Amino acid sequence: MGGFGLIAYVILWALVPEAVTSADKLSMRGEPATIENIAKMVEKELTEFGHKINEWGNDLNGKKKA
Repeated sequence: MGGFGLIAYVILWALVPEAVTSADKLSMRGEPATIENIAKMVEKELTEFGHKINEWGNDLNGKKKA
């Protein structure tokens, strides 16, 4: 397409707002922003963050032993 896809991507990247809040992320998925859904989203994000912290800790422990 002669680079049109890349140009369209850059334009859309600049125009489409970033989903910052849990309500924004839910609305992007087409789900209603209810208290229950927001609580589930926050719990999921905290769980994922905890997994990342554990991975970082394991990586640091592995580097200390080496």
